[in-house]
Amino acid sequence: MSGAAFLRTLGRVLTGSLLLLALAALFAWWLFPEDFVRQLPERALNRALPRWQWQVGAARWRWPGWLELRQIRAQGHGGGDLSVERLSLQPEWSSFLRGRQWRLAFAAELAGGTVTGRASAHGDSALSCSAEVQSLDLAGQPWLGRMLGRELKGRLSGTLAAQFEMRSGLLSALEGRLSAQDGAIPLRHPVLGHEVLPYARISTRLRQDGRRLVLTSGTLESPLGQGSFAGAVTLAWPAAASRISMQGQLKARPELFARVREQPEWQVMRLEAGSRPLAVMLSGTLADPALAFSPLELAPAAPASLQSEAQGTTP
Repeated sequence: MSGAAFLRTLGRVLTGSLLLLALAALFAWWLFPEDFVRQLPERALNRALPRWQWQVGAARWRWPGWLELRQIRAQGHGGGDLSVERLSLQPEWSSFLRGRQWRLAFAAELAGGTVTGRASAHGDSALSCSAEVQSLDLAGQPWLGRMLGRELKGRLSGTLAAQFEMRSGLLSALEGRLSAQDGAIPLRHPVLGHEVLPYARISTRLRQDGRRLVLTSGTLESPLGQGSFAGAVTLAWPAAASRISMQGQLKARPELFARVREQPEWQVMRLEAGSRPLAVMLSGTLADPALAFSPLELAPAAPASLQSEAQGTTP
């Protein structure tokens, strides 16, 4: 074949390919108008997670094969709104051809951070996903603060693997590691004169065991002290009613007692805190937890008002 003939053949092939691509794009636009593309994932989300009512503001296809959803809102039956600025989905089309199992990759932008990972469903029974969380602003999701009755501050990161029951939308398995940085937790009542618990970093491993969320290898770094913790949260609905059973140790810094009235008994407590960690217990519910320091219980000379402040407080 001469060079000129080859170029003519190549030109016809390229022209035909472009026409096929144009026809495919027109066919896809005709088959999948924006409303249909938007409603399809909206229905899937409502089916997979029925405890939330999902709405998708806009949807479009993005090369190569990504479905991009914007302005996603979810209303929880227990109160509160979840907001996602953008969610991109890339289905593995080959998985749809093999039966009732499907897989996809996802990337979400919300609360000033990102969540990326993969998800798969096995028929109508279970939805599994693994995700990496990067720098989510806890104050950027007001539903979380309303659920707990206080506004949280900090940035959340970590890795999670979860499984949901498709029919009920309930979480059936969860494990991973999470950490929060540069934040503060408002306390319902002052603890040793502090109305806010500031922290530089809180981290823990977690796994679900039936209705219990087990926390291990927990660490706390705060201007008030450095500590470790472990325990469990017994899950309930609404989530604010979940019960806490946590124990830990806190190596107190002088700032922890800085706002306590200058009494000889508290001078002794400062000396004890300086020589060994304080034993700490956290109980109650997520909405109304109670914090206790066991060394304070061993100081009978401490004023009763301060004893109740330290032991019976609800952060």
